[in-house]
Amino acid sequence: MKKLMIIFLLVILSAGLFGCSDNVTDTQAKAPSDSPSEPAKQEDVNSDSVEATTAPEKKEPEKSQKMIDLESEFPDFQNVKLLKESEVNKTVDLNPLMYTIKKAEVVELQNPTQSMAEWYKQYANYQEGTPMHMFTIRFELENKSDKNFMINYPIYTIILSTGEQIDVSMADLINHSGSGEFYSKSKKNDLAVSVPFTSKPDEIKSFRIVTDNLYDKDYSTIKEPVEANFDLK
Repeated sequence: MKKLMIIFLLVILSAGLFGCSDNVTDTQAKAPSDSPSEPAKQEDVNSDSVEATTAPEKKEPEKSQKMIDLESEFPDFQNVKLLKESEVNKTVDLNPLMYTIKKAEVVELQNPTQSMAEWYKQYANYQEGTPMHMFTIRFELENKSDKNFMINYPIYTIILSTGEQIDVSMADLINHSGSGEFYSKSKKNDLAVSVPFTSKPDEIKSFRIVTDNLYDKDYSTIKEPVEANFDLK
């Protein structure tokens, strides 16, 4: 009898253990995974096709400060071109004035306003549709004397190596020549005159300047005009 009871208990115990193992296996099978699921892969966008439909912007070349300054000096012209720039850097003692010629430039101008075209027709034999050329001198002045004086045109006349003579008083387009009263022991910097010419630009190898009279406060002449020569490098 005891043996039967022992066998019966063993059968019941075995059946219980088998049921627990099934539940554990079932739970493990149904439990969600701790690792995150990988996101769905997106299709690569064809960058080449996007670039093909968007044309790159064309940037205008940046202007040099020199060209900006030139265009500001000749605001009535749509096209300004520097053909030649020569560093002169020569000082001439025209007592009591000291002239220092810094640079000489040849500038080509095109497409002027109608008013400027008429001016060129009158003073520079301008023909419509042709480029116009300017000869520019950049210079400094120094009054070494102890007296004040007046000067109307520090550079009164320009003579090019081609023989062409240009009256600055009638043709200066920049009008920054330093005219007027000149005080004793003083300097005037960043001066310039620019005049039209008809010679071929590449034939200009040198130039001469003729100064104006110097006057005292009563407009009595204290210095007659003088000349000075300068070579273009």
